[in-house]
Amino acid sequence: MTQNKLSNSMSCPAWLEIDARAEWSRVLQVGVKEGVDANVIAAFCTSLTLWRRVDALIQNLEESDFLSWTHRDGRPRQHPALAIEARLTADLTELAEAIGLEDNGLDGRHPTRILVLDEGPSDHIE
Repeated sequence: MTQNKLSNSMSCPAWLEIDARAEWSRVLQVGVKEGVDANVIAAFCTSLTLWRRVDALIQNLEESDFLSWTHRDGRPRQHPALAIEARLTADLTELAEAIGLEDNGLDGRHPTRILVLDEGPSDHIE
């Protein structure tokens, strides 16, 4: 697999929101597989931005809300954010592989923690 840092000629899509644009810049700095479509990179950046929001929501849940959430029908259910985080994690794994990111974009210490593509002690969102 050939990994290249993309040139500035591959511009960030105008429709990406600010947080996803920042991720776009980091992904290009790290480098991606040669020939990767810009839409795949954009999908990764958007998914990671959404994952961070859902993860922040989960971090702020009370323990009782985290494990069980009462549906309007009165029955306890797993909080919907947990299913969303799991789906986004699966999507990010596939997209990271398609892009060619090292370690598939996942931190091996925790299966649902996504690497921030910066270097240094704050590499992990937790």
